[in-house]
Amino acid sequence: MKPHDPQTLRYRKAQMNEFLRDFLEDEGVTSIEFTSKRRDKPEVINARQKLCYALHERGYSYPEIGWLIDRDHTTVLHHKRAYMKKRGIKNGL
Repeated sequence: MKPHDPQTLRYRKAQMNEFLRDFLEDEGVTSIEFTSKRRDKPEVINARQKLCYALHERGYSYPEIGWLIDRDHTTVLHHKRAYMKKRGIKNGL
């Protein structure tokens, strides 16, 4: 399979959706809360940051993660960096 072939993209999106479903269940956050534009619930913000970090570490691109959480890729980058800073994780984007 080629990286940008439609079959590959569908497969990657399905994998991300499955990961998200399991992740939200583990974090105790609803999908409505998670995709909301609100920023007043620390547990939801922390979950977004953790998810962005986890997915990027698994090889997904910032635009792919942004598609999943309905955010711009720069927001995904910000979430990942914020998570790394909170956890004292060094190195890399």
